[in-house]
Amino acid sequence: MKKMILFIEDDYLYNYASKRTVQEFDKDIEVLIALNGNQALNMLCRLEVESKLFPFLIFMDFDLPKMGYDFMQRLSRFNFYGKYVNKVIGMTSSDQSFPAHQYGNSRLGSPRYIAKPLSDETLLGLLKADLELVTHE
Repeated sequence: MKKMILFIEDDYLYNYASKRTVQEFDKDIEVLIALNGNQALNMLCRLEVESKLFPFLIFMDFDLPKMGYDFMQRLSRFNFYGKYVNKVIGMTSSDQSFPAHQYGNSRLGSPRYIAKPLSDETLLGLLKADLELVTHE
């Protein structure tokens, strides 16, 4: 069964490498790329209107200049989180700890966050774990 994930990241090189890694792992996983939260929300709204396949997993850079942290709030307002998207994994290169108390609540779940850059092994480990959950639902 075809699956889809979404990377929300403004680093073109990181996007290229991540997409290549995922597609080498499983060619049946479609990888979408958005450069910021606004672009990602527009993409998700279009997928819903067109009744298209929806990403079950989102990797996003929480330090994006255009709608980084705010993306989680909007994802919840559009009822995408939980309805379509099973998990959001936030990535940050910031030395500051992620303010999980501000962005993890009962409607949004507790988003995971990890330090960038992600190694191929870490990316595939996270993907495999979430693929198993989706496959067994």
